[in-house]
Amino acid sequence: MLFLKNAKYKHWEKPWLEWAQASERTRRRYVQKSSEIISSVLKVVYPEDPAQLWTELQTSTTVGKMLDADTAFHPSDRNYLEALAEAYKNSKAWDTRRQVLSVMAGIASYKAIATFRSFSSWP
Repeated sequence: MLFLKNAKYKHWEKPWLEWAQASERTRRRYVQKSSEIISSVLKVVYPEDPAQLWTELQTSTTVGKMLDADTAFHPSDRNYLEALAEAYKNSKAWDTRRQVLSVMAGIASYKAIATFRSFSSWP
């Protein structure tokens, strides 16, 4: 918070809605504002090449672990899980759904899948 105060970031005091209760437009605004903050921090921390630092952070699960996030995925795993979630959502047969969930279990914990599932609007 001190960084945001010193940077005179005007939105740091406003409380945000819970993600699940925010509209799609509000979520996009939250992502935009968070992107601005993260970009500013990266430019301060590593001014020579903040894009390289960002790339390294994206391919690492370090930040997710520091935030105690059980849902911290490598970007390729997230893409794979999104594709599997879509396959699950579009399948009609229970045995197909079971097979999709079995594949997902090889990538993520039950808790992570359950969280991912809630964000993917599965039936």
